[in-house]
Amino acid sequence: MLQWRRILLVTVAGTGLLISACGQPVLRPNVGLPVNTADAASYNHGGAPHGNIPGPSQFATIQGVVVKVLPGDNSGLKHQNWVIKETSPTPGALVTVNNDITVGQQVTPLAVGAAMTIKGVMYHDPGLDGIHWTHHANSPNDAGYIKLATGQTFQ
Repeated sequence: MLQWRRILLVTVAGTGLLISACGQPVLRPNVGLPVNTADAASYNHGGAPHGNIPGPSQFATIQGVVVKVLPGDNSGLKHQNWVIKETSPTPGALVTVNNDITVGQQVTPLAVGAAMTIKGVMYHDPGLDGIHWTHHANSPNDAGYIKLATGQTFQ
C-alpha cells in the first residue's frame, strides 16, 4: 500500500494540490485524496447519512479508471469501495467510490484498469475525496449510476 501511494500521488495538505510521481500538479478545488486506503474503505457517504437526500444540482458526473479495489464495508448499509483516477473532468485526480450495494447494484466485474463513468454526489473529508449516491433514485431526481466502458450500467 505504501508503494501504491508513493507512486501515484503526494498531497500538499489542505490545498487541494496533488503532485504526481512525475511532478505534474493536478488541481481539484477543495479536494484532497485518500492518503490511507484502509481508512478510505471505512468511510460511508462522506459523513452524509442516507436520510439526507441530495437535490439534482448536487450530482456530478465523472469518468475514470480503477486504480485500486478497496475492501467492502459490511457494517450498516453495505458498500463496495474502490479508487479511480479521473480522466474527466479533472484528469489525474483520485476519487474514492462508495457504491451502496444495500440500495443499489454491485458492480461486477470490478478490476483495476476498468474504465467507467460515474454519476453521484461528490464529497470531501479531510484527506479523502469521494463520490457516493451512485445508485437508483430514492426520490425523483436523485438517481446516480455507474456505467462501465462496455456499456453495462449499475444503479
